[in-house]
Amino acid sequence: MGLTRHAVRFLLHCRSGGVDFSAGAMIGRQALHLSMAELRSCFAKSGAKLAVEDAERVFTEASGFAEPLFKLLGAAGIESFDASSYEGATHVVDFNVPLPEAFKGRYSAVVDSGSLEHVFNYPQGLKNAMEMVRPGGHLVLITPTHSLSGHGFYQLSPEVFFRALCAANGYEPPQVLICSTIKDAWYRVADPAAVAARVRLGGKLLTDHLFVVSRRTAAVPIFAEWPQQSDYSSHWVKNGAGSGTSKVSKLLERLRANKHRIPTPLLRAYQRLMTRTPQSLTRVRL
Repeated sequence: MGLTRHAVRFLLHCRSGGVDFSAGAMIGRQALHLSMAELRSCFAKSGAKLAVEDAERVFTEASGFAEPLFKLLGAAGIESFDASSYEGATHVVDFNVPLPEAFKGRYSAVVDSGSLEHVFNYPQGLKNAMEMVRPGGHLVLITPTHSLSGHGFYQLSPEVFFRALCAANGYEPPQVLICSTIKDAWYRVADPAAVAARVRLGGKLLTDHLFVVSRRTAAVPIFAEWPQQSDYSSHWVKNGAGSGTSKVSKLLERLRANKHRIPTPLLRAYQRLMTRTPQSLTRVRL
């Protein structure tokens, strides 16, 4: 768990977008995984100048951990949470179980950069992180999405965050970004519900992390109802109770029953048409 140059670029982007790091928390005590030159370059690209001596202090004041960096982002204090004390976290808390009441609604910004995917009970871990944010504050997540099999328990889909970070759970729709590790180019990921198709990442982009930020709007019970994947939910609404006798439903049922009779070339053409990739990525500047 730690902050790479892409993670630092994203944190600076979040700050410029209004994220308040003054009362911050880290899930896991984040280490710095970039060089001093890369750190200064990140600040320069965000429009801020970081002097050599200030960059030096970021790496030396906390023995390579990220607290000095968060101070540069505006944190008056930054607390860290881990399941063990081995890296000197402020609080030893197991995110597999419900969060202690004392930490709920306490922070203006909660940042996870590579910890929650190591929590086996991921829904509980995500809920805990969401509950830590005070209304008006932000949740910032940097998490594996693919090409990192074996890194943690999970590689996560954008769908998880679009469905979890929603009005029903007291959050604004998230901004979800990816960064191509080849071109150093950033893209905004579309909500699968908005494009009415599954958003698949990968291919030539060679990206392995999602960058997610969302503002908490209200302290309401989180996951009072479990999220459902958007394409299934839309089908359930369109084909709800009593719709099984419609002409369309009958036609689809006949097609499914006779799919084995369709010539293979025609079936493959149909499958390619039905699994077409939507316009799911938009280039953005950070």
